[in-house]
Amino acid sequence: MRAAMAADPDGDGAVNLLEYALGSAPHDGKAGPVVEVTADGRGIERVMRVRDGALRFQVEASDDLVRWAPVAGSETVLEVRPDGSERRRFRVGEAGGGRRWYRQRVVRE
Repeated sequence: MRAAMAADPDGDGAVNLLEYALGSAPHDGKAGPVVEVTADGRGIERVMRVRDGALRFQVEASDDLVRWAPVAGSETVLEVRPDGSERRRFRVGEAGGGRRWYRQRVVRE
């Protein structure tokens, strides 16, 4: 099971677990998960499968794309979809100075 979660059958760079958690198709390389940076650069928007209680979501930030750390902020539900997934916006509490990258980390417990 763990091997299947770490597989990337469509070769788009997103493993099955991430594709499942963010509502994309694991066998369609053109339909990868979408995580968008907000216009002001202080957060991200994405679709999340929130009804799966085994999934844990954590937004992380990096100043150098090497070291990543959890970042505090607020979460807003923008849309509840018919399949139970939600489009959400995560806003960083304190942005810090300089350039910063964000990513959505997903683990299954």
